[in-house]
Amino acid sequence: MRRSPFSKHVAVAAAAVFAFAVNLCRADTPVVPTAAAGTPVRVTGDQARQKLAIKGIFIKPTNLKIGVARVGLFCAGDEEIRFSDKVAGPVMQSAGRITRTELEGAGYTVPEESAFDATGLGADVEYQIAATLVDLKIDVCMNNRTIEGGVWLQINWELYSPRERRIVYRAVQAGSHLTKDKMALGDMYEMAVRSAVRNLLADPAFVTEATQRARGTVAKDVEVLAITSRFSGGGASQARIAELQSSVVTVYSGIGSGSGFFISPAGYLLTNQHVVGDAKFVKIKLASGRELLGEVLRTAAERDVALVKTEPVALAPIAVSGGEASAGDEVYALGSPFGEPLAQSVTRGVVSGVRTIDNVRWLQSDVTIAPGSSGGPLVNAAGGAIGLARSGVPGVNVNFFVPIVDAMSSLKITFHQP
Repeated sequence: MRRSPFSKHVAVAAAAVFAFAVNLCRADTPVVPTAAAGTPVRVTGDQARQKLAIKGIFIKPTNLKIGVARVGLFCAGDEEIRFSDKVAGPVMQSAGRITRTELEGAGYTVPEESAFDATGLGADVEYQIAATLVDLKIDVCMNNRTIEGGVWLQINWELYSPRERRIVYRAVQAGSHLTKDKMALGDMYEMAVRSAVRNLLADPAFVTEATQRARGTVAKDVEVLAITSRFSGGGASQARIAELQSSVVTVYSGIGSGSGFFISPAGYLLTNQHVVGDAKFVKIKLASGRELLGEVLRTAAERDVALVKTEPVALAPIAVSGGEASAGDEVYALGSPFGEPLAQSVTRGVVSGVRTIDNVRWLQSDVTIAPGSSGGPLVNAAGGAIGLARSGVPGVNVNFFVPIVDAMSSLKITFHQP
């Protein structure tokens, strides 16, 4: 049957009205912001060998209106979208996987286990990263289960240094994905998250903070420092506890407190690098209550040790042991667990083993240590320091210490015998 000219005009007019209606409906649709994805800075060498663990992916819903979903033939039926767990949850479900993939793609080493794995060895992880979804905007048209439109989001990134016990980087990075192609909403979410991660990895401030470990390493051309001290030559430590306690100090920096111990009457003492952080000067409090100013001379973040110098002290320093520890050896740990109120605490135990984890040596012991004990000495039955307290697994007495010989080597220290 032939169509009349009038029918043709009606068909053309109907098509024009249809197109106008679609464009009109979409013209009223608020457009989500756009955030161009940056190019991640690739890290190499020592920077790439640092471990950056993903601590967590979080959501901070506000229940505020964040957009609309338009449904139906003309995408004219508005469905209000609010920032709730139900809406935001799917956005972040794959965020951990995407963050890991992008970090590895940029050269970072991301452990398979979380930062809080069974070993409790914070030294395995230089940094922990967390992401919190803080804002989200959605504008999509849904028709026959296909979606087009846009998603924009903001993620608050935090980079935490276990060594320094503080957040060293915090910034909000945006990401977005807008498309006229039909695609699944979940894929749209993932593309927006990926954009935000890449903007993080392109931020020079993030790259600078996330690659700081190398700055804490003693330079290869630094002259070896000879300290007048002695290796332990015997004498049961149990009979010398009071003398040992007098050489253990509480170290205060801008990031908290820890423990340390004198190794020379000239005022040299050892502690952890994460206790002093980036400080050039720290406060040293003696067992007597006297306070001294300590200058941080050297740090070696790869072994988490630091050398501090105060004025000369009228104390018998803790001798450094020249022997190797063995499983079953009797040992004592001294320090200031939970800070100054429990300063110069002493616990007794045995060496549980000498462990090598990721090519790094550790002394494992069942002696009790707690936050604040970091940097305190582990001494053997002869009264000689064999290690520095580093970390432990709460409640099970699985604790780890930096071998004293490794600390000396990392800091380029030798001992001159008087």
